[in-house]
Amino acid sequence: MKSLKKISLSRKPADPVTAASDTLKKANVPSCVWMEHALQRNNVGTDTTDLFLLVPDVEQAASVLSSAGWKKLGCNDSFKQCAPLHGKHRFVDPKSPDVPPVTLLSANDWFYTMPKSARECSPIPPLDKLLDGLMSAYMDSDDPELRMHLSSLLHYPYVFDTKARHAGFEEGLKVENRQLHYDLLVGWDQNVMLSTESAHRHHKQLRDEIRAGRKKPQKRNKATVPLSDEVYERL
Repeated sequence: MKSLKKISLSRKPADPVTAASDTLKKANVPSCVWMEHALQRNNVGTDTTDLFLLVPDVEQAASVLSSAGWKKLGCNDSFKQCAPLHGKHRFVDPKSPDVPPVTLLSANDWFYTMPKSARECSPIPPLDKLLDGLMSAYMDSDDPELRMHLSSLLHYPYVFDTKARHAGFEEGLKVENRQLHYDLLVGWDQNVMLSTESAHRHHKQLRDEIRAGRKKPQKRNKATVPLSDEVYERL
């Protein structure tokens, strides 16, 4: 009888980006990757630092990670001027050096609706839902540092050849956010950064008027894009 050779079955290495989500899922805590890492997983090129993770209950998720051996860290000094991202609940997995530090964020603060069951929650949000949340956060933020950071993130999907540039992408966005999508699509923020006070005020006013039914989103062309910040003051 021929001897049977032992076959070694190697496990697929854990994904560093979804490691925290995998830990939370075992406790039935839904979560999804947010900000830069979420953009990267949607084929949008951007640099990454901490991994931001949306959860329905930050305190509950923090307790689950602590119980699973994750170590709590101090706040992220890279965002010390930006309170929403400073990282009150920030963790690292001491057993996995490849896993980046994880900062927990409340899904409600980012206008993201999460399933109640972790099994129904994808750890990577689709690009339209990601942009919806980032756009809504940009519109409603009173923090200029956060708006500056978000204006950069919102710029990237429209520079690269991503789904955001494809016809019909706006159908997956909230109607109230479609005007900002149309403006970014034609290179609006290449002429005026969205982080300026006047740009933010203009886009928020448009959003509010669309939300109230007084205006409808209009597709843009190059001729309708402001050339300077002063143009916003006259709009």
